[in-house]
Amino acid sequence: MAWLDANTASRFYGASSGDLLQALALGATTAVKSIDVSASYYNTGPYGYVAHYDIPGGDCSLDLGRPMHMDASGAVYVLRGYFGVSASPTSGLGVLGAGARGSQSYLRVLPDRTLQVFDKTGVARTPATVTAIPTGGALQEVTVVIDCITLSTVWIAIAMGTAWEVAYDTGLGRSAMFDEAAVLCLGEYLATGVSRSADLYFDDVSWRFTSSAADAPHLVAYPRTKVNGCNLPTSVGSYNAWTIGGTSPPANKWEACDDVPNNGETDFIQTAVADDKQTFHYGGSNPIPVGGTIIRGQMCWDQRVVGASKQGAYGVLRLAGADATVSSLVNPPAGAWYAVGQNRVDRPGGGAWARADVAPGTLEIGVGGYGILGTPTVQATLLCAPEWLYYTDSLGLSPEPQVGVTVQAVPSQVKGGRGPLVRPAYDHIDRRTLRGVREVAESVRRTVRS
Repeated sequence: MAWLDANTASRFYGASSGDLLQALALGATTAVKSIDVSASYYNTGPYGYVAHYDIPGGDCSLDLGRPMHMDASGAVYVLRGYFGVSASPTSGLGVLGAGARGSQSYLRVLPDRTLQVFDKTGVARTPATVTAIPTGGALQEVTVVIDCITLSTVWIAIAMGTAWEVAYDTGLGRSAMFDEAAVLCLGEYLATGVSRSADLYFDDVSWRFTSSAADAPHLVAYPRTKVNGCNLPTSVGSYNAWTIGGTSPPANKWEACDDVPNNGETDFIQTAVADDKQTFHYGGSNPIPVGGTIIRGQMCWDQRVVGASKQGAYGVLRLAGADATVSSLVNPPAGAWYAVGQNRVDRPGGGAWARADVAPGTLEIGVGGYGILGTPTVQATLLCAPEWLYYTDSLGLSPEPQVGVTVQAVPSQVKGGRGPLVRPAYDHIDRRTLRGVREVAESVRRTVRS
């Protein structure tokens, strides 16, 4: 597939490190968020996210990266993740929308906990799902396809688990459906004083896009993506130039980088020499299951810069004698602990990442000191292995986009739980087409009943 992953574009979220700074580092557009790490609700454990929509005016939004907008040139977008709620929201709880305070949400959890898609004016443009978002137990797997390229209108398909429950021609073009100037976000920045009276739990969320109609999920099966990784260091690697610091420094250097969440002043590693490197081997099990395919990885670390006009650390990956640098997306101000990193990590030596590359004892992780604007004094505390977006299997093909036709699977009405019911969207088609659609629908109904 030609999905645009080989760049610093779209985001994914797994909270795998369990550290709130790292969990928000690549997607926080403001310093304060109404979002925490959850050790109670997750998909690939032991951590997920909880967004507090019960806090009036709370910022429950995270950056989705690129594309920042619904691209005017056309694309197929896919939002995937695992979701739950603490209770039924009192009003539509935004899952995908624009990041400005009080902006419209395109994908919402309704008060009955089903999902529905809305346009930029707040008008519902698809049926709601049959399956509801749970209030306990396992999080619900959700896949949302927004196809702005196959038809002249926007086509929406939603799978709950492996079943495509909703597929709908909205009847609107992209500019009528979406605010193309608004910056997209995961979640919602609530209007002042507004509360949804519920928390949203989520994990393994990814946002991906392609500009090729040939990649659309009704033509090529879309992978059931998950997120895992952030293994902790257990021994020193090939580079060993940084020193131990802190109010209670440990005996072993890697023990200054393995506390979850980070413990700041207690222990850390540090350098005052430009381009000094420190790497570690990490422990645990391989984060990618047997048969898994890696799409891409991202890496974060918690650091503090001591002194003004200094630059922080860069990440280091070492594999089979080759190094790769992980540039930080931001240069934090001096004096405070920040999580920094990059939402794409290149494989040392080039090529595609493989499961064998990320096995403990194979890939080394670490940091190096930048040498810009004078000799840096930089400290690093929690340092994890990369977090990986991967898959082991794929969904079945989504329903084929058809002008004016809606498809909604209703398990209680479909014999054996198989196949969709086809229903006409009467406001988008002429009488001749409507007559044909009715004949097809009746044929399907007779088949289902037999």
